[in-house]
Amino acid sequence: MRKSAVKNLFALKKIEGESVHLSGEEGEVVVPKKLLSGEVLVGDKFVVTVSDQKSEAEKNHVTAREILNEILKPRK
Repeated sequence: MRKSAVKNLFALKKIEGESVHLSGEEGEVVVPKKLLSGEVLVGDKFVVTVSDQKSEAEKNHVTAREILNEILKPRK
């Protein structure tokens, strides 16, 4: 059985032009700098979540249903 989402903590180790190098216990990844929010500095920490499309759609469906149930529940 596969996990629906995997979350890992990474630290920004290096900025090279429009790319950043993130390093964590599971290894290192290089991503476009524009994927990170706002200004980033070496040493900043990020949680990287990897999820397949089906799991993400299911999670979004459940969240939408919870929001609708909260909005539509009868008031006392």
